[in-house]
Amino acid sequence: MNIELSVDFSKESEKRRLYHELKKLNGPIDVTIRTHSKKNSRYKYYWGSVLMTILREKIYNMVDDNGEVVLCTNTKQIHDILKLNYCPRLAIHPKTGELMKIGSRSTTGMSDTEFANKFQERIIFDHSQDFFMEFESRESYAASLKARQEADYIKRVNELAEKI
Repeated sequence: MNIELSVDFSKESEKRRLYHELKKLNGPIDVTIRTHSKKNSRYKYYWGSVLMTILREKIYNMVDDNGEVVLCTNTKQIHDILKLNYCPRLAIHPKTGELMKIGSRSTTGMSDTEFANKFQERIIFDHSQDFFMEFESRESYAASLKARQEADYIKRVNELAEKI
């Protein structure tokens, strides 16, 4: 069994969601917790705000390996579904001549402008219109991220000062 969850620990509701997912498990398991980050700064807002907003709305489901319909539980699953919708890889059926979706293109090959304008902004617009979602602005997200980083830095400095 392999379960991946994206959890924003600054939100109590996310912590409760993690707790409820863990309660469902039986027997010995290994749990790995790692910081969620994308190295490229163009992805910080997308992964940290856009995809987390969509994930919290619980609107996307997928079929698991057992054929069961399950709720998407992490931003990677949401990203993969959005890539299928917003940057599909297409082929032409040899008999009918119809276009077919056969997968998705990678977003890493997109220029920054194409990623921001043709992918991310379309996702925000469509989800705002179709699902009435409200997304944090890029500027607001950057300010809150900076404030969290500064608070973490101050906390670490104080912890080190206590050890001296």
